[in-house]
Order: sequence, then structure tokens, then C-alpha cells
Amino acid sequence: MNEIDSLLSGYTVHFRQEMTSMGWWNKITYGWLVVLAGFFSHLFTYGISWSVGVFFVVYLDAFQESKGMTAWTGSLNTACMYGIGPVASILTNKFGYRVTMMTGGVLSAVGLATSALSTNIYHLYVTFGIVTGCGFGICYIPTIAVLAVYFSKNLTLAFGLSSAGVGIGTFVYPPLITSLISLYGWRGCMLILSAITLNLCVCGAIMKPNPIQTSSLTEVDERCPMDDIETSAPQNNVFDIKVLTNLNFLFMCLSSFLYCFGHSIVYVHFGEYAITRGIKENQATFLFSVIGISNLIGKLIYGSISTVKHPCANIILMFAISLTSSGLLTMTIPFQTGYPLLVIFSVVFGVCSAAFGVLPSGIVHQFLGTKNLATGYGILCIFCAMGTLPGAPIAGEMFDSVKRYAESFYLGGVAIGLSGVIMIIPYLRTRTSGHLQNNINVTAADDFTKQSLLDIATDH
Repeated sequence: MNEIDSLLSGYTVHFRQEMTSMGWWNKITYGWLVVLAGFFSHLFTYGISWSVGVFFVVYLDAFQESKGMTAWTGSLNTACMYGIGPVASILTNKFGYRVTMMTGGVLSAVGLATSALSTNIYHLYVTFGIVTGCGFGICYIPTIAVLAVYFSKNLTLAFGLSSAGVGIGTFVYPPLITSLISLYGWRGCMLILSAITLNLCVCGAIMKPNPIQTSSLTEVDERCPMDDIETSAPQNNVFDIKVLTNLNFLFMCLSSFLYCFGHSIVYVHFGEYAITRGIKENQATFLFSVIGISNLIGKLIYGSISTVKHPCANIILMFAISLTSSGLLTMTIPFQTGYPLLVIFSVVFGVCSAAFGVLPSGIVHQFLGTKNLATGYGILCIFCAMGTLPGAPIAGEMFDSVKRYAESFYLGGVAIGLSGVIMIIPYLRTRTSGHLQNNINVTAADDFTKQSLLDIATDH
């Protein structure tokens, strides 16, 4: 067996050397394989996390608790997914993308497996809410940060393609979970999801330094100081709190807080709302799939538009308009009593809300740069967690008090709408000051210079 492993290892090294000599590695960029890994990472994590509306209905029946109490399972999961961001940033900067991803994958699988053993709702708070949520969150930061290392010109497009896994996951997982529950019960479903989630470790294995780029840097060492060249290794700074002095970034954090507050209300309670309107459970589950596939389409649209050099394609402006539209749509939910109207809402809401899945990465990158992207995104995730945690439980308590969902969705719609309106401020600030564009041009020039050096080293 060792002889076979040695033979395969030798063949792999030889094949890689052949690719290097022919220049194929730079033409078939390893970065796109990293994008694919990010796609599946988003699919596995968000597919489950954004199916909390399906689990919400199941947990209500299994544990017979109030809607307010039961909603904490989904809120804790998503809040921990975001709230662990700073820790994930530290792990990413300290140990690298690969180790961090694998750690999150194992933790997620353990959380889902132990959820199958829960005997009351409080056990699920810990297993599904905290443990699984933290595992998902640890995977999220390296998935985002690693793309900035491999891409400079098409970074937002790479973010969009990677985060398209969210839409596919949201489309696939609700009916998958419903089918698994009907066949094996919700406990058996958790065990199967745990096994599937272990594939996050495979995604992590792909997120490693480009070997050709690393060898090129060795050759270029004499031509340019190493400190001036970005590699695929994480930055040495663990957590730079100075990013909080960036006013535009603070507006982004406030916007994310409000959006996640309202968004959690929709994703946890929308399915149950449809059931209270007389919609069958399998049809209510399908609404989440509709949101998921339209969300995917929206991500591809936003990712493509963001590459267009035109004032109307400003990603901050698109972000503001899309979130404001999502808020207005959410406030119309109480008026949508028929299934066709709910499907139409799901389509439009999925497209509009896709902006929050693909554009924040590019916006944070513009505000803070590549060096502080992981740190900035970690802080942004804290605000997302603070917004997500109380949203669904508050909406559940409101329903328990008045026995209707109208007020809950009005509250969620106002929060989401305000999150979009707030982003008009940094948009206007960047338009009037012009200093952001100058920074972008300098960064682009630096990226071009560094890539040119790497190309020279590779060609020679």
C-alpha cells in the first residue's frame, strides 16, 4: 500500500511539474477551483441554516413549545454562525484557510449528530443552535477571505459565483429535509445531514496556497521585497480593531444589523405563516426552494452587473436599492393570502435579497482593502449576529400575544427597509469625497504590479 501511495505521490509531483513548465496552471487558474470549494461550502452551511423555517414547524410539533421559545433554535444557529466571525478571523489569520475550514466542518457535523439525541428544546439550543452554528461560522470567514487572495480584477464576480451555493442550498435542502424527515424522522434526518456536512472538510482541503505561485515568489525574492507581495497565506495581523474608525464601514455594520433582524423573521416564520393561511406543509416548504433558486439567479445577476464599469453599476447603490425593496416586499406578506401570491413574493424577494449574499464582500473590500478583509468581515458578522438573535423570537412572542403574523412582518419589513436607506449615506460620501476611488485605483495598480512580477517569475 505504501508503494502505491509513493507511486501516486511521485506521479502527482511529476504531473504538476509538467503543468508548470507548460504554463497551464496560470491559464486554468487554481482560484476557480477555490471558488468551487466556496460554492459547496455555502451550499452545505446555508442550505441547513436557511432551512430553519422547515425545522421550526417540526420542532413545534415535536416539543409542543410556544413559537417564541421554538424560534430560538433557528436564531441561535444563525446568530452563532455570524457571531463566531471574529474567532474565525483569528483562526484564519493564525492557522490558515485550510485548517480553519476543516475545524468548522468537524464541529458542524458533531453539532448536527448530537442534535439527534435532544430530548427537549433546550438541548437543541446548544447542539443545533450553538455548536452547529459556530461550526458553520468558522467555515464562512475563510471561504470569503481566500477569494481575495486569488482574485483582483473579478473579485466581486468570484464572490457571486461562490455565494451562489447559498441559493442552490436553499433550493435543494428544504425538500431534501422534508423527504428525510418523512422517511427517517427528524432525528434520522439530523444524522444524515451530519454525514453530508463532513464534506466541508473536503472543501477545506482545496483552500491551500497555489504551489506555482509560492515557487514563483521564491524566484522573485531578489527582485522585490517579500513584504510587498501578497501571497495566499493569511496575513500576520490577527485582528486589527482600527477598521472601526472607518465611518463607511460602521454604516455597513448598522445596515447589516437591521437587515439580519428582519431577515431572520422572514426565514423562520414565513413557512409557518403559509401554513396558518391554509397552505399544505409540502407547499409551504417549496416556498423556501423558490426563494433559494431565485436567490441564486439574483446573485448571478448582481455578480455580473458589478463587473460593469458604469456609475449605475455601483455596488453600494445596488445594495441600498435592493435592501430597501426587500423591506417593502416583506411588509406586503400579510396581504398575500393565496398560494400564487406567496410564490410571486418568494421569487421577487429571493432576487432582491440576493444582494446581501454577494455584494457585502465587495463593499467591505472597497472600504477596508484585502489586508483587513477577514477582520472587517469578522466584525460585520458580529453585527449580523446581534441582529439575527432577537429577530425571530421577538416575532414569535408577538404572534403568541396577538395570534397573527401581520405585526411581525411589518416589524421585519421596516428593519430591512431601513438597512437599505442607511447605505445611501456611504454611497453619497464616496461619491462626493472621491477618496475611495483613489484607493481602489492604487490597490488595482499594486495588484497589477504584483501579478506582473509573478508572471515574469513563472515565465522565466
